[in-house]
Amino acid sequence: MLRTWFSVAFMLCLGACNQVATIGRDVPPDVLSGDLPDSALKGRFRAMDGTELAFVAFEPPEATAAIVILPGFSESYVNYGELMADFGAQGYASYTMDLRGMGLSEHLAPNKQVVHVENFSDYVGDVDQFLREVVAPNKRGRPLFLFAHSTGALVATVYLASHPGVFHAAALSAPLYGLKTPMPEFLAATIVAVYEMLGFAKGYGPGGHDAALDERRFETNLATHSPQRYDRVAANWAIYPQLVVGGPSIRWIREILVATRKLPETVPLISEPLLIMQAGRDAFVRLEPQVALCRLISHCRIEFFSGSFHEILRERDIWRRSLLSKVLQLYASQRVSPPERRSATP
Repeated sequence: MLRTWFSVAFMLCLGACNQVATIGRDVPPDVLSGDLPDSALKGRFRAMDGTELAFVAFEPPEATAAIVILPGFSESYVNYGELMADFGAQGYASYTMDLRGMGLSEHLAPNKQVVHVENFSDYVGDVDQFLREVVAPNKRGRPLFLFAHSTGALVATVYLASHPGVFHAAALSAPLYGLKTPMPEFLAATIVAVYEMLGFAKGYGPGGHDAALDERRFETNLATHSPQRYDRVAANWAIYPQLVVGGPSIRWIREILVATRKLPETVPLISEPLLIMQAGRDAFVRLEPQVALCRLISHCRIEFFSGSFHEILRERDIWRRSLLSKVLQLYASQRVSPPERRSATP
């Protein structure tokens, strides 16, 4: 049962240097995926501890506002081209960063297929640095919004609570506020702690193992009902082998459990308007904590997408178009917001 939990819930789902970030087509890694807008520019920067982080910036000349996008577990910006193009068509520039240990950012475990992070706070620090070094120099006074999915949405939530006034509003898709587990969370945390004490912090959680492309099939996936959008992601796995991962590390699991346990004390500090979008058939994250935590936030509402799998933004059009419409309505309503919520800028 434990092996099934970790292998399904994670494998299928989901600095020393303060240099200014570089943006441009001459920056490694390889060429951008064709799924990204033609004018998108990729870049890399080093976090405070030297970890190299990847991002992409899409700045249509007519953009009058900007959106920061934080992907989910094991994802990369190369899978967000369709969303960037949709936002661009509505007048939004977008800046998307791969979280450390995932996507095209530097992987931190000896086995590069293991998704690892030493401390959850590293994610929050990386986002803050991304905003200061990449987004702020290019924002040019435009309103700034946030879109995040799953693990990225958990990071976004903690960032919002600790950095008020940076964003005008935030939209969170299937936020990871609680893992679906076949056992009480305290028992899961105890098992993870034992593994860590035995010296397996950077090794796979139970059930994790190196993955291969031929192991993955649309028919058995629990992320999307759309074969076309699934195939786009699968094509990127072939182009960028570093996107193929086998699961999270023991430390990663522990850090997520600790972060989610602290949320009831964290989320009341959020002052920005927040939209939480729930997938009705989410196989990876629990819906109940999303409802409970939304009630603790002063300006929060929930939209429920009945029948959708976890990745609503890559679902069939019936769900995806509805999501995009609700997100854009939120952003449009907050282009000008009360000055008391604008206490800081990135």
